[in-house]
Amino acid sequence: LKASDKSILLSLDILIDCFKEVRWTRFIELRLQALWAMRKTTGIMQAICNKFLAMEPFGSMLRAQEDIKGPSEQLVLRREDLAKLIRGLAPNASESYLRSVDQKALPELLKSLSTEGYPEFHAHFGVVIPGGRTY
Repeated sequence: LKASDKSILLSLDILIDCFKEVRWTRFIELRLQALWAMRKTTGIMQAICNKFLAMEPFGSMLRAQEDIKGPSEQLVLRREDLAKLIRGLAPNASESYLRSVDQKALPELLKSLSTEGYPEFHAHFGVVIPGGRTY
C-alpha cells in the first residue's frame, strides 16, 4: 500500500472504533457507504486530473482557460411544446409542480426511453463508425 492508502485505512479504523457501539438504520448505513465511496472516487479522479494536467502542452492550455460560469438556476420546462401540454392537462398547476415535472419526471422518462432504446442506438453507432468502441 502507498502511504496515502494507509492513511485512509487508518482513518477508517479510527471511525469504526469510535462508532462500534452505534446502531445504524440501513438507510444511514447506505448513505455512509456512499459518502465513503465518493471520497475515494474523488481522490482517484483528482489523481487522474493531476496526471493529465502535468502532460504538456495540454496541461498549460487547460490551465490557461477561463472558468466557464453556467446559469445557477435550472429553467422550468425549457420545452415549450411540453409546457403547453402540461398546462392543457393541469391549467392551474403551480410553479413547483412544473419544476418537478422538468427536473424529476421528464429526466426519468428520458432515462427510461434511452435505456430501452440503447441496443438500437448501439447497433446504429456500429454502422456509422465501424470498429468504434464504447466504454
